[in-house]
Amino acid sequence: MLSLSKKLSLNTTTSWNPYKETDLQAWYVNGDWTLDGSNATRWNDSSTNGHDMVAEEEQWPTHNSGKLDFNIEGLNDHHMSTSSQITLADEFIVGLVIQPAAASASCILGDNTTSNHFIRLQTASQIKTKFGGGTLKTFDLDGSNSLTDGKCVLTIARNSSDLVTVYFNGTAQADTETVSQSALIDTIGVNATDANDYQGSVYEIIMFNGYNDE
Repeated sequence: MLSLSKKLSLNTTTSWNPYKETDLQAWYVNGDWTLDGSNATRWNDSSTNGHDMVAEEEQWPTHNSGKLDFNIEGLNDHHMSTSSQITLADEFIVGLVIQPAAASASCILGDNTTSNHFIRLQTASQIKTKFGGGTLKTFDLDGSNSLTDGKCVLTIARNSSDLVTVYFNGTAQADTETVSQSALIDTIGVNATDANDYQGSVYEIIMFNGYNDE
């Protein structure tokens, strides 16, 4: 499926193509968005599941040089949501190409209609997750790794033993956690309700209900 031992590339290649994966849940391809001037009104889901992300006018992120900027100039409630629930049960992989401008309880993915489902950039070196009735989980990045040092690839993966591992630019981080609850996702940029705005840029997002570390 997806080599987690190498730097994640969300582009199709001759050896791996996400379209061929039966457990592809959602794929927000760089550039596959609808623009109104310099603002993005829709980010199309390139899977067959129809989880297109849309935004009301006051929530539109800004298109800027091949990326979408959320709340770069302050907390402006920029976020995009899908009307169809994304549920990541059992094994899963979430891959993000992002460039955070700040990391202070900054929610990159969450559920804006159901409480306690989110992936947050808590600090420049720490990620927090919570899914359903589970407990809040903290993942510290290794050494001097920092989410705010520029564009990065962040991957969060759960295997068949419910072990969740964070990969930073393709390298597994030492801090792992056990999480058994399903993750509900319907929004890029906040969690319920309209809280913890993400500040930064997003290039691409992909999600699978499956896991393969080869």
